[in-house]
This record gives sequence, structure tokens and C-alpha cells, in this order.
Amino acid sequence: MNSFAEIERSIIRRTIRALTTWPLLLGLLALITIPADRTARAGSPETGGTKVLVLYTDRRDLPSTGRVDDAHRIALAQGLGSRLDYYSEYIDLIRYEDPKYQAALHEYLRSRYSDVPLDVVVAASTAVLDFVTANRDLFGDAPLVFAANEKVPRPPNSTGIRTKTEFGGTIALAMALQPHLKHVYVVSGASKFDKSYEQLVAGQCSTYTDRLTCHYLSGLAMDDLQTQLSHLPPDSIIFFSSFLYDGAGNTFPPVELFDHLSAAANAPIYSVAEQSIGHGVVGGRVRASSIVAQKTAALVLRVLAGEKADSIPVTDENVFVSQVDWRQLERWRIPEERVPSDSVVLFREPSIWSSHRPYVVGALAIFVAQLALIAALVTQRQRRRSAEGALRRTEARNTAILRTVPDLMFVLSPEGVYLDYHAPSADALFVPPEHFIGRHMRDVLPPDLAQAFEPLLRQASAGGEPVSFEYTLPIGGSGRNFEARIVRCDNDTVMCIVRDVTANHRAGEELHQAQAELAQATRVRSLGELATGIAHEVNQPLSAIITNARAGLRRLDASGAPEDLRDVLQDIVSDGKRATDVINRIRGLVKQLPLRPAPLDINEVIDDVVALSRRTLHQHQVAVEVHRAPNLPMVTGDRVQLQQVLLNLVLNATDAMRMGHIDGRLLEINSTRSNGVVKVSVHDSGPGLNEYSVRRIFTPFFTTKPDGMGVGLSISRSIVEAHGGRLSLSRNSEKGATFEFELPVS
Repeated sequence: MNSFAEIERSIIRRTIRALTTWPLLLGLLALITIPADRTARAGSPETGGTKVLVLYTDRRDLPSTGRVDDAHRIALAQGLGSRLDYYSEYIDLIRYEDPKYQAALHEYLRSRYSDVPLDVVVAASTAVLDFVTANRDLFGDAPLVFAANEKVPRPPNSTGIRTKTEFGGTIALAMALQPHLKHVYVVSGASKFDKSYEQLVAGQCSTYTDRLTCHYLSGLAMDDLQTQLSHLPPDSIIFFSSFLYDGAGNTFPPVELFDHLSAAANAPIYSVAEQSIGHGVVGGRVRASSIVAQKTAALVLRVLAGEKADSIPVTDENVFVSQVDWRQLERWRIPEERVPSDSVVLFREPSIWSSHRPYVVGALAIFVAQLALIAALVTQRQRRRSAEGALRRTEARNTAILRTVPDLMFVLSPEGVYLDYHAPSADALFVPPEHFIGRHMRDVLPPDLAQAFEPLLRQASAGGEPVSFEYTLPIGGSGRNFEARIVRCDNDTVMCIVRDVTANHRAGEELHQAQAELAQATRVRSLGELATGIAHEVNQPLSAIITNARAGLRRLDASGAPEDLRDVLQDIVSDGKRATDVINRIRGLVKQLPLRPAPLDINEVIDDVVALSRRTLHQHQVAVEVHRAPNLPMVTGDRVQLQQVLLNLVLNATDAMRMGHIDGRLLEINSTRSNGVVKVSVHDSGPGLNEYSVRRIFTPFFTTKPDGMGVGLSISRSIVEAHGGRLSLSRNSEKGATFEFELPVS
């Protein structure tokens, strides 16, 4: 045979046929698990270098064992370089607990390393440490470096690290990933080692009895276990403890075991075994073998550097880390944001950016270049369209301004030739445009008016200040008054702005007429005061006439006078009383005497006010809608004063709507009954009031009208409150305001 592999296969075939004892099986395992270069060095005691032997309790084919071995080798090689002479053995103490195996293993290691002067022996687990301590003669006086659990005693000539076996961290991780977790199903095998691990898990589960219920599936055959795991209730997890063999005695490779359980389970699986991550397990708080290897290797290097093993303290190390399989998070729909920040997420699918970065960068560069080009073109187009839009808006604004300006505008040469014009309507022109454009004003205007304009045009063209001039033209069968303002446009033209001021002249005339009417009203008031005196003087003789007539009637009743004389005297009494009533009304009207409250129908008051204000409402083009509640009870009040309140509210609403559009001017007056009161509301569609005005509206002398005195609403509220009622204001949801007053039912 030409290679070690062929020799190895030949030995395996021969050994299997002759296998009858544990020593032969152990020799077979050693030949299978030790690489060719290590086997050669183990049999060559003359090989130089620093000799380090690492003993593992697990099988060589486990991924975690291979990672630990690589970590040991790399860390030691960094410290020793080419001087490292590295040995490793995988003695599988957990699966094989038979004393015969222990004896065969002892014999195997004695024969293999009795002639090898080892510098350091590394026990990579608690089981290995127990074995080496019990068989210290195998390795002479070589120092021992170990990695074991926290409870092991320290052997002589040794140092190492202790790590705490931790299951609670995995349960806490599961609770963080699945907040509604209720059931934990602990899975373990049938071996003694499996049951010891189950007890450790049970101790950790007991700390969560207030939130979790732990169930134990141990010692089951694989088929039965898979059946049970496929029918777990909601809000459950599977906690994998240890599984060397099942209740039927069958063993399973660890990786395949996790794959089988994950395929059958209807709930997420968690485990503390590092080799389980990546094989259907969501995650767990696992013992990081690479960290253990690095810390152990650091102690080996200190011993090899000359420190006594007994002088190096044994330390307790936390080598557990939380690891999560991203693929299982996706499978069980567990949001990644629930993963604790100190956890390591493994097997995340690479993004397009990480797997095709050069292509993505190139595509992005092309896209950005195209985007920049498109943006530049769009920006240029938007600027052009914005400029065009601004020009159109300017032209439209100027056109709108010209359309709203009631003035006539003429552009003339300094000599008086019409060049251009603007008119709000053709009727405003003295003559049609075709009769004056391009012609001199002497050919258009009356001679005396054209003669008056010519020096003004020259003055405006020479100076910078506008020149004003008023004149009259016969248009439409009557003379109209105009005011012309002439200003220079540039060196070659002047602009003449002509405004029709006929209305101003008429307003002046109307003002004079109003002043005359006011003087007349003053005279009428004086006459009223005089009438009051006359009424007082006349009232006494009228009273005497009535008294005498009544006395005559009584005497006639006693003497039996003719009936026609009695009728005459009765007519004298009736006419006298009627004359007295008329005189008393005149006196009350002039003196404005207070009226007494009496029962009245509020709907009649509304009708009175609407009739009084109808002319004002029609003048301001305000539509009125009156909604009267039928069969309203009577209220007690002064009709005149209540009319004054409602009239004030109606006129205020009318003033508020004057600035709005004509189509939207609507006044609503409503009467209703509610809880022993009669309510009257006035609703307008004006611009409404702001918060400040609402707070101050009933304050005396506060007003929102330029010409208001601020006393109307204050007086109105006083009148309503004097009647035992209340006056209030509310803003409408869309526009306008609503004033409402209420009066108690009689």
C-alpha cells in the first residue's frame, strides 16, 4: 500500500473482523481519529519542540470539537511558532462508561505516550480532568492545565479555568424572543449523563415557576419522542438537554439528531450545545468553545514560559454567549428586534449589497449619473416654466389690475397725440377708439379743453411731478366731472390717468343736503319739545271737559232727560278720552319714558324686528330666513327693549356680512324652547371672530367695527340679564358667528 489512508483502511477492515476486546476497539478509534502527521510524531520520541497534549472527551467528528482543536492549535502556534509539537486525543468518555473501556484507554495512552516527554497536558473537560487525575502516572510530572466546571477540585501541579454550567440564560433568551411563552419541554436521553443534565435543567426551571410550566421528556424512544414533539400546545418551546442514546438504546450523531428533532417539532428548539446552532435550533446561551480554548492556551503558554502551574490561580470564567440562528427566527416568525443586544445572530442571508457590492456600486453610479442628468433637465425645464409662469402671472396681474381700475388711461406724445389707451368699458370713452388713436387731442376734445391740456402735457413732460386738472365733458346726455393726472412715462411719452369724479361731486351735494336735513331734524326736535308743553297745557282743559260731561250725565240720569242729549254727552266723554290718549302717546314718545314689562309672544317681536330692518337688509343684499317654533309659551318683558336687543343683533350681523360675497350673505333667525326657557338665535355668514374678540365682545367700548362705539352689545346683555335671561356668542364651524339670548317662560 502506497499511502497512509490505504494503510488506515486496511487496518480498519482487519480490526473489525478481529474485534473482541476494548483495547482493540480503542486502538481502532485512535487510528481513525489521529491525522497522519500526528501519528508519526507520537511514535517518534526523538522529535524536537515543545510537546503539548490536549485530551478531549467528545468525538472527533463533532463540529464543535474541531473548532476547539483549531483554536487551541492557533493560539499555541502564535505563542510558540515552529517550536510547537502538538498532540490531541479524543477519548469519548461520556458515551463509554464501561470500566473495561477505562482500562483499555489507560493501556492505550500508556503505550502511546510513555516515551514522549510531554511539557504540558491539557484536559479540555471535567470528565477528562477526572480521568487524568485518576491516572496521573500516564503523563509523568507534566503540568496539567484544565477547563472544567465550577465544582471540581484542583489537582496538584495544575492550573486552569472553571466555567459554570448555565441553563437559565437559554430559558431567559427564549422568554425574550417569545414573550408569551408558557410551556418548556425538556428533552434528554436515557444515559446516566443525560439524567444528570436533566436535573441541572430542572433546577434552573424551578426559578421560573411563576411564569413557566416545565415538562420532561426523558428516556423515550426516538419515534415516540418525535411524535410527542409534533403535538405540543401553543406558546411552547423545546429545551434540548443531553441525548447520548434513546430509551431503545439507539445512538444518533448529534448533528443528525438535531435535524430529526427540528423536522418533527411544532415548536422552536433551544439548546446549550454549541454544535446544535445551525441544525434546526433557534439558539441558546452556549459555552463558546473558542473562548475556552483561547483562555486555556493562554495558561499553557504561561506554564511553558516558566511559571509554576500551582502558582497560577484557577479563575472562574464566563464563557457563555447567546447565539441565534437567523433562519430559525424567520421560520418561527420571531421578530429580530426581540433579539437581545448582546446576542450573536448567525447564518444571516447575505444582502445584495454584501454579495454583489461592485455591481451594486456600478449600478448606483450609473443610476445617480442618470438621475443627476434627469434632475438637471427637469430643473432647467421647471425654471423655464417657472419664468414663463411668472411672466404669465405678471401679465395676468397687470391685466387684472387694469380691469379693476375704474380710471381711463391714455398714453400721449408730449405734443398731444393719442398713442394707446385703457378703458374699463367702451361707454366710459368720450369717443370710440378709432376716432382718437393716432390723432391730436385738438381733433378730439372741445377746443377750449384741448387748449387747456396742451401746456399741462408740456409741463408733465419736462418735470417729474404729476400734474392734476379737473374738467367737465358732456357724456350720455349729461355733464360728467373728470380729474386728470398727467405724469411722464419716458422721454417720448406721457400718461394721462383720467378718473370720473362725478360721484364725488354728487356726494358733496348729498352731504350738503344731509346737513340741511339734520338742521331740519333739530328744528323738529325743538317742535317736539314745544308740542310736549302744548300737550301738557291742553291736557288740563280736556280733563275738565271730560269731568263736566260725566257730571252732566249723572244729572241727566237723575232727572230723566231726553236720550239724545245723553248720547251727545257720552260722545263728548269718549272723544275727550281719545284726545287724552293721543296726547299721552306724544309725551311718551318725546320724553322716551320707560315701558312696563308685560306677557308677550317672542315670535311677534321677531316679526316686528324683521319688518323694521327689512329695508336695511335689502339695501345690503342680505337674505333672511326666519324659523319660528310653533306654540311657544309667553315670556314677560318690555317689548320695546327686546326689540332693541334683537334689532341690534340683526344690524351687527348685517354689518359683518357687508364685506363678503353677495351670494353668501345669509341671516338666520331661529326661535326654540328648551328646559323652561325660550331661545332666540341670530346666525350670520360673515368672517367670524377670533379668540380675542370672542373674549372681549361684551366688554363696554370694545368694538370690531371701524365706526363702532362698543356699547350696543354691552347694553343688549344688560337688558337681557335684567329680564332674567342670558346673552351668549358662539363661533360657527365654517364661517360667521351666532348670537343667542334666552328668556324664562312666564
